[in-house]
Amino acid sequence: MKKIKLIGIAILSISLLGACSTNEKKVSVSKGEKTSQSSKKEEKKEPVKSEQGKRSNPVKIGEVASLKEKFFDDSHKSHDGKLDISITEVKKGDEAWGIISQANMFNEQAPEGYEWFLVKAKVTVSDLDSDDIKYKVYNSFKPFDSNGQSIDQSVSVVSPDPQFDGEIFKGGTIEGYFTFIAKTNDKVLLEYKGNTADCFFTLQ
Repeated sequence: MKKIKLIGIAILSISLLGACSTNEKKVSVSKGEKTSQSSKKEEKKEPVKSEQGKRSNPVKIGEVASLKEKFFDDSHKSHDGKLDISITEVKKGDEAWGIISQANMFNEQAPEGYEWFLVKAKVTVSDLDSDDIKYKVYNSFKPFDSNGQSIDQSVSVVSPDPQFDGEIFKGGTIEGYFTFIAKTNDKVLLEYKGNTADCFFTLQ
């Protein structure tokens, strides 16, 4: 009888220990997972915006982009300086064509599925280490469609006056119009490409 009692007590003790061990394991795992998930949520941060002027964060209409630029003298020596560039006015579709058609009698309408954009831009040589270097201003804007592809300009027209074209020294400013076609109602970005300056502008 004593042996039977001892065996029974031993079996009961082993069962109790096993149950305790199983319960402890479940509690620790579930708490560890919840704590870990909670910590991850707390540590989650808002995505950092890219530098303004990049394709993912373009400069808006009316905002001024200050860009570092390389200027070259007559001997092709480079000089450091800055440009201030902004898009000051945007017209498209029928409104743009109404103005473009008046600029020159030979100007053509946009192809089917496309529309004209009439954009006014302003550029100033805001800083330059020489007073004797001219900066040639011309249409250095390239349009890109909503798929990220450059838009082929199969049709060209004479832009209305004043045109975005000319030469300026340090402190000089040019403001004028240029034109391009894009698919109707597409979201277009413009990239300004200078000698080293590079900046994206939104037209929305």
